[in-house]
Amino acid sequence: MGTTVAVFLLLLQVQLLESVQTKATQLYDLFEFDLVVVSNSYQFMYAAEPFNSVRLAQARVEGSVADVFALNIRVADWFSEETGKESSLLLFGVDAKPGFIRDSALRRALPLLRQRGEVVIDAFSHSDYGNLDVGAIGWIRDKEVRVVAPFELGMFFFADGSAVIANDYFPDFSGRSYLETSVGMIQLKPGASITGAKRNLRRALPADVLVFTRDELIAQEQQYFVSVKPIGIMFRAGMVIAFVVGGAILFQVLSTEITNRLNEFATFKAIGFGPGFLYGIGVIQILLFAVIGFVLAAFASVGVSTIIRNVIHLPMTLEPKLIAAVFGATILMCVVPGLVTLQRVRLADPAELY
Repeated sequence: MGTTVAVFLLLLQVQLLESVQTKATQLYDLFEFDLVVVSNSYQFMYAAEPFNSVRLAQARVEGSVADVFALNIRVADWFSEETGKESSLLLFGVDAKPGFIRDSALRRALPLLRQRGEVVIDAFSHSDYGNLDVGAIGWIRDKEVRVVAPFELGMFFFADGSAVIANDYFPDFSGRSYLETSVGMIQLKPGASITGAKRNLRRALPADVLVFTRDELIAQEQQYFVSVKPIGIMFRAGMVIAFVVGGAILFQVLSTEITNRLNEFATFKAIGFGPGFLYGIGVIQILLFAVIGFVLAAFASVGVSTIIRNVIHLPMTLEPKLIAAVFGATILMCVVPGLVTLQRVRLADPAELY
C-alpha cells in the first residue's frame, strides 16, 4: 500500500505538469499558422503587449507570405444579469479568415460574428457566467453582448471564461486602439521555407517586434508558464516532493519487510549462499513491490484524472512516454532504498540473528 500511494502521488503530479503545459498553449491550437509576429516585450499569451498593426502589413509584402491574421487578446470582465455576478474574462478578437481557424466549432461560428456585440462563448466558462445558450445576453465593459455560438477552450488558469469577437468591434469592448495587435499569425505559400521566411521577416521588420515559428512560440510559452508562473513551479515542486516522499515511504516499507525476514536471510547465509544470491532475492522482492505498486497506482490515477478532466476540463492523460518515465522513477525509488536496506543482510553475522 505504501508503494502504491507513493507512485500514485508521482503519477498525479507528472500528469498535472504535462497537462498544464498543454493547457498553457491550447489557445494557439485553435489556429493554423507557420510564423507569428509579437511585441519585443512578449512573454506569454495572457500578458501579450500589443504592437503596431502596420507591422502585419509590412510582413504581408514578404514574397513567401501567403496571408496574415490578427489575433487580439485582452483581459476583461463578464457580467451576468442572471447570476448578478461579475467574472474575469479573456476576450479574443479575430479576423474573418476561416483558413486560419483550425478548430471546427470556431470556424463554423466565424460567419456569425457580423454585428457589434455578437460573441462566440467558451462553453467551459464558469457557472457564474449564467446561461450560455445561443441568444443568451451578457455584459462586457458595460456593453451588452449576445451569444451566437459556443466553442470549447477552458482557459481557467487565466480567467473564469473566454469569448471571441470580430476584430472590427474588438476595440469597443477592450479599450484598445484599432492600430494595435496582440499576435500576428502568418501563413506561408506552399513550399516556402519557414526558416528562410523567418530570417527575411526579421530583417525586414523593425526591432519593436519579434518573429517566431509555431514550435518556438509554443516552446517559449510552455517554458515560461512552467518555469516562471507560480502554478507551473508548484507542480514541478510537487513532482520532486512526491519522489522524495515516495522514497522515504518505500525505505520504511522495505526496511520493515527485510527486518521481518532477517532469520530467513540468515539461514541462507549460514548454509553457504553468497551475497549475490541474497541480493537477488531482495531485488526480486523490491521489483515486485515496484511493479505491483505501479499497476495499482496507474489504475487509481486514471480514475482520479478522469474526474479532474470532466470537472475542470484539464487534459490529463497517461501517455506512453509518461508511463515509461514514471515506471523508471518507480524502479529507482524502490531499488535505491531497497539496496541500502539489504546492506543489513550482507553485514549481519548469522550467529547474531538467532
